[in-house]
Amino acid sequence: VGTSEANHPRALSDTARERGVTWVTDEQAQSADVTGVRRWVRSFINAVDVLYLPIDLDVLPAAVAPGVSAPAGFAVPN
Repeated sequence: VGTSEANHPRALSDTARERGVTWVTDEQAQSADVTGVRRWVRSFINAVDVLYLPIDLDVLPAAVAPGVSAPAGFAVPN
């Protein structure tokens, strides 16, 4: 949830699609209602046996996370 397609190489998204990976982009997450995002997350969790949850601070505004390696120009508001 919160993937920035604008900041990912196209090859990364293409490979993910080929492997059946699903995601919610940062733009979709901001424009969707919270209930819809929660429903997507619950559905995803219910479909897997093991869940690895990385949290990438690059998605936060530079003022909130100034030490990240790739500050987002279009950041998720905190």
